[in-house]
Amino acid sequence: MVWLEPLVKAAFPSASFGEHGLGAKNYANGAVGKIELRDRYFRGIAKIGFHYFLTQFPTFDGSEPFFSDIREFIMDDSGRGMNRINDFIGERTSPLLGPMMEGFRPDGWRAHALCAEIGAEYLAHVQLFVCSDYSAPVYTVRLGVNICGIAVGATGHIYKHFGDGPKGRFAGEVRPLRVSHIALAPPLKPTIRSAT
Repeated sequence: MVWLEPLVKAAFPSASFGEHGLGAKNYANGAVGKIELRDRYFRGIAKIGFHYFLTQFPTFDGSEPFFSDIREFIMDDSGRGMNRINDFIGERTSPLLGPMMEGFRPDGWRAHALCAEIGAEYLAHVQLFVCSDYSAPVYTVRLGVNICGIAVGATGHIYKHFGDGPKGRFAGEVRPLRVSHIALAPPLKPTIRSAT
């Protein structure tokens, strides 16, 4: 709601909001808005993570057999339900950023952070809309098991939006993050805590 209300107010200045909570809400003139995260949202998170991973580790092209499950998850829109999301995406319980940012702390700006690593598994970490007033969830996407014995590696970038609008043809800047591989995968909370 922290970021949603200003968006709705910008589009519909006369909109008003009731008490916050889950489910449908009544807005100005009796209009009802319902916000629901479905599997398509999480498949989008997986796609962002997968494509970022492939750009950072160009020895892979994404067609490898050990990526077949994540490819199927991203592409399958058969409505198989929310339960399978937890097989591919978990909510990271430890912070993604912090020491990596080196003086690049949120001070009114918004950004997206993406990291990828190779260890026992191929992983991507996705944190959207990082800012000083919103503790954005960090999603870890399990892309596949490292059966190739590829060396351990990690990389990350922050995609920061310009606060005062686009500059030329650019809406923001990209900065590399100092990332080190975590020997053990961080504990993850299930992304979906109650299936529908």
